Amino acid sequence: DAQLRDFDTRPTWRQEDGVYRRGGDLLIDYGCPGGADNKTIVYHNPFNNGNPAQRSAEVEGFLVKSGIRRVFSGHQPHGESPTVVRHVRSGLLVVTADTSYSNMSALKLFNQANNRGEVVTTVRLAGEEVHLEGVLRDGTKHKCTLHCDPMKDEMPDALVGCQLNDGSWVKTVLEDGRVLAALGKRFQVSVQAMHPGKACLMLKSVYSEERLSVSLKNLSADWLLESELEVQLCPGPEPSGSEGIENSYNATQFKREEFDSAETYIFDGHGTLWGVRGQSQSMSNMDLERQVVDNVNQLILAGKRVIFATNDSNYSRRMYIDRLLNHGIQLCANDEHSRKLARQKVITASFTCAWFLKKALIRKPFVICSHLGLLEELKEAGITEYVATIDEDGCPKPEYSKPVGWDQQLTALKVAVAAAFLKFSRECATGPYSAEEGQNVMQIVQCSSDHAGVLGVTAEDFLPGRNWCNRSIPAVGNGTMCQMICNSVGADIQAPSAIGRTG
Repeated sequence: DAQLRDFDTRPTWRQEDGVYRRGGDLLIDYGCPGGADNKTIVYHNPFNNGNPAQRSAEVEGFLVKSGIRRVFSGHQPHGESPTVVRHVRSGLLVVTADTSYSNMSALKLFNQANNRGEVVTTVRLAGEEVHLEGVLRDGTKHKCTLHCDPMKDEMPDALVGCQLNDGSWVKTVLEDGRVLAALGKRFQVSVQAMHPGKACLMLKSVYSEERLSVSLKNLSADWLLESELEVQLCPGPEPSGSEGIENSYNATQFKREEFDSAETYIFDGHGTLWGVRGQSQSMSNMDLERQVVDNVNQLILAGKRVIFATNDSNYSRRMYIDRLLNHGIQLCANDEHSRKLARQKVITASFTCAWFLKKALIRKPFVICSHLGLLEELKEAGITEYVATIDEDGCPKPEYSKPVGWDQQLTALKVAVAAAFLKFSRECATGPYSAEEGQNVMQIVQCSSDHAGVLGVTAEDFLPGRNWCNRSIPAVGNGTMCQMICNSVGADIQAPSAIGRTG
């Protein structure tokens, strides 16, 4: 009580014996980590990387079992209005009512600690109801009424506390009837106002209920247009008229909040992580590549699900993890156990090919390849009775060594043997003894369908003055090789079959 009276008397900061203090600072210190000689209350951040989240099932169950239906907290700023999280399983209501950094540019003439300005929200309890009412930074009024039982909430208030599929949470209802959604990332909060109808369409599946659904006959394009114009990004001069509307629907326009709200990111290797070419004259391709790697690592550190994929079947997942780690991608720790777990985050054409062969019960494939990646994945899948054009050391077998064309290791005998196998299997399957022997037509499985590949990229100083730097060097791809084999026996390339990548 003495500390509260001290705060009422001296709420502003003052200098005392060389230390800045304010009324009630001992009570404030008690609630801070390390304060009061490390004798403090339990301290916990309820947000995940700056964005609200539902409490765990264990915590939620404990609170509900204890008869607690509403939780109110502070000391976690999140924009200009309180954050509300409605829990799906029990209806538990969690309100974080801290707007202390809602207006950092507010007048500080009389109060140096004024980071709110005119922003204010009251959170008032009235029996089973919670009333939120206040004013935002621009003077817009907002309010909503929530019940312990979410089934008693009326629209659009019922949307408050629900999460949308972009990761944002509906925080309140504006005076014009729109709802305000906010997405937090670290110390930044992106907000957008939208029609309640659009919010219903954007609800995460766990929050979708009949009372929150939208009838198709009531669907209006005005909802989408209104919201798009509210949140559009304009990196240059602000567009006007129809041009602005057209740009707001540009599917290729980068929107930072949409990118940051994603839960899963999938990256290719060449041209994305390495072999990167930029348009800026102020940054070299090498510097740009390092920046890309840093950004990817930030996503990993933020707890995002990051997947790495390649259609290059020369790589097994183990080999691709090695390349990612050597390139600076912090995919996992550099020990065998961590590397094995990291395979769940890597997809290669050799892995998907081996997966398909296992599912199709193909145990003895003839494999055309020039690298060990596909063979390694076949062994991982338990397929060991294969016949390959390379040995276990990755060296071409001499019987398949007569070269054809420019492709690195594609040979005439490789094509001939594959074609012979296909022709033989077709004849067996359609011949007079096919029914007795149970013969099936042999499948041909191409690891990827590209008809052109890339051997590499020219150096930055390659033929100066000819504009040939950073150019891709083409190669024959899987599609061309597969087409050649199929044409040799009159097979349909659309009926899938087993071959690896040579280019």
